[in-house]
Amino acid sequence: MANVKISAFSTVSGTPPNINNMGGLAGYEGSANVQISGTELIASLETNLNLSNFTSGILAVNKGGTGQTSYVDGQLLIGNTTGNTLTKATLTEGNNITITNGNGSITIASTDQYQGTVTSVTTGNANTITIGGTSVAPTVSANTAAVVTSGVNLATGGQIATYIASRKVTDLTAPTSSFDMNSQAITGLLNPINAQEAATKNYVDTSVSSATVFQGDYDATTDPATGTGVLTGFTYVVTVAGTGVNNFWSSTVDVGEFIIAKQDNPTSESNWTVVPSTVGLATAGTSTTAVAGKASFDNSYFTVASNGFTSLLTVGGLTAGTYNNANVTVDVKGRVTAIATGTDNDTTYDLQGLTTPSGLAGVRLTDGTNNDDVLIVGSGSVTTSQNNNTITITGTDTTYQNFTNSSAGLVPSPGGSGNSVKFLNEDGSFKEPNYTTYPLFYDTNNNPAAQNGLVPAPAANETTKFLKGDGTWGSPAADSDTTYSISIGQNSGSDSNPEVILTGSDSTTDAIVLTGGADISVTRVDDNNLTIASTATDTSIYAADGSLTGARTVTMDGNNLTFASTGGLFTIQKNLKVEGQSYGDITSVSNATVDWDNGNIQSITLPSGASTYTPSNPQAGATYILKIIQPSAGDGTITWGSSVKWPGATAPTLTASNAAVDVVTLIYDGTNYLATSVLNLS
Repeated sequence: MANVKISAFSTVSGTPPNINNMGGLAGYEGSANVQISGTELIASLETNLNLSNFTSGILAVNKGGTGQTSYVDGQLLIGNTTGNTLTKATLTEGNNITITNGNGSITIASTDQYQGTVTSVTTGNANTITIGGTSVAPTVSANTAAVVTSGVNLATGGQIATYIASRKVTDLTAPTSSFDMNSQAITGLLNPINAQEAATKNYVDTSVSSATVFQGDYDATTDPATGTGVLTGFTYVVTVAGTGVNNFWSSTVDVGEFIIAKQDNPTSESNWTVVPSTVGLATAGTSTTAVAGKASFDNSYFTVASNGFTSLLTVGGLTAGTYNNANVTVDVKGRVTAIATGTDNDTTYDLQGLTTPSGLAGVRLTDGTNNDDVLIVGSGSVTTSQNNNTITITGTDTTYQNFTNSSAGLVPSPGGSGNSVKFLNEDGSFKEPNYTTYPLFYDTNNNPAAQNGLVPAPAANETTKFLKGDGTWGSPAADSDTTYSISIGQNSGSDSNPEVILTGSDSTTDAIVLTGGADISVTRVDDNNLTIASTATDTSIYAADGSLTGARTVTMDGNNLTFASTGGLFTIQKNLKVEGQSYGDITSVSNATVDWDNGNIQSITLPSGASTYTPSNPQAGATYILKIIQPSAGDGTITWGSSVKWPGATAPTLTASNAAVDVVTLIYDGTNYLATSVLNLS
């Protein structure tokens, strides 16, 4: 229809035009006031008006519209009391509910796996409910009253709550998978007794409170770690010598020495023990000051330097000079190092008697100018006398008695013939021994007076025969069973102290019971295997008598002590003191692929170009050392990877020259390698 301007009525003279139908409204072109009336026109307007004729704008809610122009999938219009408007909103999922918004659709679904109709209830230990034909674990909710279904009474919510609250963990079935505590603590535990029992933090802290725990390197130009967090037994190895800050240490601690905390939260030098690197060097002292495991030298004859170097002291002895016309050379130790002929070339001597006091004698060698005298003096029953050139030596006979059982003496002569088979008796005489005759042994089946005795000698043709129970030599019967099979059987129905069963081809059996001794258990595994194990709590090395109790000292002299294993871990659970060197083999590899099971110190000869550090089998708490050797071109490099952490987060640049040597030290903390480097060692 055409545009129409309809104005409000005003008081004018005359009667305004009256429009009472659509035709009249459509054809009216005036601007004067008009009167619209008649039901026909109203009905016509209601029939012909169409909102699509409006090309722009938003129809407000109070005008009958939505007040909105655009939507996304799943949005609904919800009444909003603020301004009495409609607000766009989407549905929110609740427990076990999923909502899927589509193009003009919303799908609401349940995620509860137990959907369906309860078809049956089974009572008893199983306590199952069948829903939709499938047996599932029931979900119990609090009910206000018992419900009767098919004659079976279901408990009320209060009864169920009371029952559940009275149950203990031990009433439940053993779990078949890992048990998640959802970050909650378990409290009230007893200290563990058996191997698989849980332990509290306090129990573990107490158990390891004094254990030696390696914490890494220590630069002694700084003070050691102090205060809260440092526990008794924390151990550090000194990598840089020093006395700390403001002389924390009263004397320099050297590279290679260890410092060990003697108490929790140490604050001063007295709270630490310094283990010197010189443990095991030689010392000088006496037999009472010698220490087991250290070389010790008598300080009367030797001096030992602080580094263990040992030298002889200067002791009394000959002095250099001329003795009997021979030049004798003596070193500072008093030792003769050379003897040279003197200047006296006279080799012709005259032997003369020596005028001596009464009761003595002597001789003189003289060349006419020089004399050498020798005085001959008797001793005891021997006397000497001299008459000019004649010397008489006189001795008094001494008689010794034969020995007896009460006094020492000479062994008597055995006498005449017939005594060659006699023995010297304790009374000093020769006598024949009283021979003892031993019978041959016999078996009780052949001799009622069976007895222990000698094994009879076999005849010349009996070398392949066996000694029989009756004391004779014979061969086994042709049908004798000499083939056995062996098996491991139980002992009175138990696997402890099992039996080793020998079964012959004739089905006869013999059994041997294996019983463990002190601290040893013997347990049957199956018909072919058994386990022999130690039950001792002291797992230190065996004493010389094979026991497993008390302290251990193993003296190997110049031999080696080797603990060999094809796998597993050798654990020292207490302090380890090494007096001497502690070392291992240096394994050489041709690239940066390193298996730490081959040793804590390894040598890499790099190929030309880039290599990637690829370690395997590291152990948390271990210290590793790599000796890195450059190829002839000096162009070898290593890509270390993110697990290797460097000071300042910067890896070192390896020395780029032929055969250059760099050393990298790594401490593995279970996740990362904490690395330091020493470059261009030459």
